[in-house]
Amino acid sequence: MFGRERNLWDPWHELARFQDQVNRLLQTDGQEMASQAPPVAVWTGEEGALVTALLPGLGADNLDISVLGETLTLRARQADNAPSGNDGEGCAYHRRERSQGAFARTVQLPFRVDAQRVVAQYNQGVLELMLPRAAEDKPKRIQVQAA
Repeated sequence: MFGRERNLWDPWHELARFQDQVNRLLQTDGQEMASQAPPVAVWTGEEGALVTALLPGLGADNLDISVLGETLTLRARQADNAPSGNDGEGCAYHRRERSQGAFARTVQLPFRVDAQRVVAQYNQGVLELMLPRAAEDKPKRIQVQAA
């Protein structure tokens, strides 16, 4: 066995090859709707939820955030990030992994939110939303009386 080359199946090589083929199939001219809305993380507790979303390259004034009941919706338009002016003339994309176009992302929360007390902060491409739980949805402690 030593010194002989073996023909072993490599699942990682096959996975990389498959990913490359899918990427080639999905390539467009860049005018597509942003299919992958921003990745989010949601933490919940008794008092409410904390939601973070990665939105690099957007201005805070481009974000549209709404809350209705237990539904959070994020909307924005991701601008084309191609080079502009003389530097970009004659250029074509070699690889494009950042989406562009309009997107909407809806997140269903496990409780209703007090929309009047929502706090939104946007810093260095990360949106952080503090969503307080509506008072009527907070757990109520029931006092048991002995008979």
